[in-house]
Amino acid sequence: MDAALKKTGLTLVVIGIAFSAVAPTAGALVESATIRSAASTSAGFGFLIFLAGCVQIAKAKGQPWYYGLLGIMSCIGLAVLWFAVPDKHAKG
Repeated sequence: MDAALKKTGLTLVVIGIAFSAVAPTAGALVESATIRSAASTSAGFGFLIFLAGCVQIAKAKGQPWYYGLLGIMSCIGLAVLWFAVPDKHAKG
């Protein structure tokens, strides 16, 4: 697995999960409709960052980028990508 792509992918996954988790929580604490709308937008943006991280992980494993779309299934898709999709760069 390409170490730089793997590190980038994991970083994006963690940032995406953080955005997706924190934004709705922050939006729920505020009664302003504008803030709630911004929180929803931030959560969607977090999901896109998460998906980009999954694509980077797929590339790091030597697979086509579209394998990263398994991230659409959230953490289950990430687990499938991480454990079930073979690494073409693995020695052995």
